[in-house]
Amino acid sequence: MTPPRPDAVLRIPRTAQSPAPSGKVGLKDVAKLAGVAPITVSRALSDPAKVSADKRGRIEAAMKATGYQRDAMASALRSGRSRIVVAYQSNMLSSEFSRALRACAGVLETAGYQFLIGQTGYSYEREAAAIQSLSQLRPAAVLFTGVIEMEDNRDRLRALGVPILETWAWPPDPIDMLVGFSNTDAGRMAAEHLARQGHRRVAVIGTVQPGAVRCVTRALPAPAPSLA
Repeated sequence: MTPPRPDAVLRIPRTAQSPAPSGKVGLKDVAKLAGVAPITVSRALSDPAKVSADKRGRIEAAMKATGYQRDAMASALRSGRSRIVVAYQSNMLSSEFSRALRACAGVLETAGYQFLIGQTGYSYEREAAAIQSLSQLRPAAVLFTGVIEMEDNRDRLRALGVPILETWAWPPDPIDMLVGFSNTDAGRMAAEHLARQGHRRVAVIGTVQPGAVRCVTRALPAPAPSLA
């Protein structure tokens, strides 16, 4: 079998300001080169407004010269917060969900956050595993395309102590923040519209993924009076 020919992948040369790292570079190395204390470097990274412009400039120059890369996870462990926002998408094939998350990514990245996306696939088990992992990641906030139904999972999310955003539904008791609408009202309005047009035998056609049965079951209230 003929081995595959390699693609002509573009490689961009390093700049003088971004040397190849020659080993593990820490805050002490940056502080020594900048002529400041390590705590000043830490403060410049976490709360720049508290550090003078002169010191910030020296610290930034030292970071470039040493190739220092901030350890986001270690920083999150020390401060109890991170610059990471996590979103869990119920269905990766949904263009509506993807479009909404792209908009979120644009806003968050502009504000200096990293936006990570995972999926739950409408599975309670996946949802529970994802939520359990959040305590180690220590995100700045968590977003779900949908609402959390299991009380155990709701309790775990509250315990994180970070903003939790549920979407695409209108439960009476959201965990924290909610951006959504009443699917029940939307379905009833559609049915009543069809009834006003004189239709009485109404059917719904759609696709159901294996893990989405709970959503379909929840979305089937009693028929609108005009169709009963």
